[in-house]
Amino acid sequence: MAMFSIILAAGKATRMGTTERPKVCLDVGGLPLIVRAIEAYKRCGIDHHIVVIGDRADEVAATVCKYFP
Repeated sequence: MAMFSIILAAGKATRMGTTERPKVCLDVGGLPLIVRAIEAYKRCGIDHHIVVIGDRADEVAATVCKYFP
């Protein structure tokens, strides 16, 4: 049976003190938050990911596709 993660990535990052990039695209230790989340799920054996995007969806999609083509 396939397992899926659902990543809620529609936030605007206003409470993060910036609106330059979506919060899931902010770097932590050189990698965007969403990349770190997907890598963590992969280590748990989850290979299918549903990313719910809203505001600035193109930037979120581009970030994910850059690391997971």
